[in-house]
Parts: sequence; C-alpha cells; structure tokens
Amino acid sequence: MQESVMEKSFGLVDHVLAVTDALPQIRAAVIEYVYAENGVFVRAKRPGVEAMIPYVECRLNYLDPVQPYVTLEYPKVPAALVEEMLALSREAAASGVEILFYLLWEDWQWRLVVPKQRQSAWAVEPVETGAGSSFSFALVEAHSHRHESARFSPTDDKGEFNLRFYAVMGRVNDDVAEIRLRIGVNGHTCEIPAATLFELPAIVNDCLGEND
Repeated sequence: MQESVMEKSFGLVDHVLAVTDALPQIRAAVIEYVYAENGVFVRAKRPGVEAMIPYVECRLNYLDPVQPYVTLEYPKVPAALVEEMLALSREAAASGVEILFYLLWEDWQWRLVVPKQRQSAWAVEPVETGAGSSFSFALVEAHSHRHESARFSPTDDKGEFNLRFYAVMGRVNDDVAEIRLRIGVNGHTCEIPAATLFELPAIVNDCLGEND
C-alpha cells in the first residue's frame, strides 16, 4: 500500500509532510510538526485528548491543507464543578489572592483538585510539580483572577507543560464571571472556546463564545 505521507521520525519528535488530506496516527512520544499547504502545525496526544494547533502561518507549495483540531474522548467537565471553581475563586478573592485548580480524569469522572500552592494578589503557583503529584497528572490547569478579566499573562506562558488544557477564570465577583480556555502542546498554545471542554452554567461566560 502506498504511504499517504512522507515522514521522518526522531522518536520523541516527528516531522510530517501532508501530501494527502489524511494524516497518519501520531507516533511521536512528545510532539509532531506537520508541514502543510496552509502552514506549519504542531500536534500531540495523551490519554483522552489529541490536538493539532497552528504554529507558523505560511504557504508551502506542493502540500495539502490541514485543519487544526482538538479531540476530547471524555465527557465535558460538568457545570457543577465549574460552579465549585467559581465559589472557591470568590472565597480566594475575598482573601485578596488568586487560586489554582487541577482537573483530573479518574475512575471515569472528573475530579477537582486544589493543590498546595503559593498564593498572592497577582500570581499563584503549585508547591509540588514532581512525578506523582497532581500537577503531573492534571489534564486541565486553571486559575482565577480576582477583579481582572480572564486573560493569559506572560507568566502563564512560561508555565506551559506537556499537552493539557489551561483555563483562567476572571471577574469572579461579577454577577456573571468569565472563563478563557486554551490548549497547550509542549509550549505552543491556541485559544479555543471554553465550551469545548466545560459545561458552562449561566453565571460563567465563555470569552470565545458565539456572542463575544
């Protein structure tokens, strides 16, 4: 059978040329760079999620175009957990600090974890990040802003790890708070609608929703 793509594998990293509209399954342990007519993309997978996001916008001749995607094999995070995150964010804001959350998929359900953390008015970071910690297993990392809008800061950019979702919840004391979501692929990120991952209650607005 004729190969649909030309590949060169380096074990942890693969480089793939898109020469048909169908890409092969991901084989790289860490990340793949996909070269297509409409640019260079990065993709990766881990249990429950696979993603390909734009890396460099350009035009490459003699290749086929591809479309970025995020595939989630698990159900969305229930609205009740989003409401719990908001309630805890409001408690933290009342104390003048931000708060950090992890979401893990365990025993066929989402579990919300509030790790040991260093908190301040403008930043929050985990105490433990080693192997076996909730940080290492988290599929979603989220944190709050007290009064500010939901946005990712340069500090957030430096903390990207592996393939996972990153969320920030802002304006937590407003009647309707807001949430912003992006997916990170080993240091490369792309914002996506929060509804991709979360069931959102009426009191939390999706920053990339249809009406924004």
